[in-house]
Amino acid sequence: MKIRQRGSHVRIKCGVCHTTIPVHTGEDLGTGLLSKIKRDLEPCLGKGWLSQ
Repeated sequence: MKIRQRGSHVRIKCGVCHTTIPVHTGEDLGTGLLSKIKRDLEPCLGKGWLSQ
């Protein structure tokens, strides 16, 4: 669930998990940042949630 946005960064909260995702038009997320987001949300969404 999106809880707030400040500029091009969106704060996401899912249960007790939360993370910030940069949303820059025309740019992809780097693999390191994608891994961090995946780890941040994994406790709520389960292991492998992004692979599905």
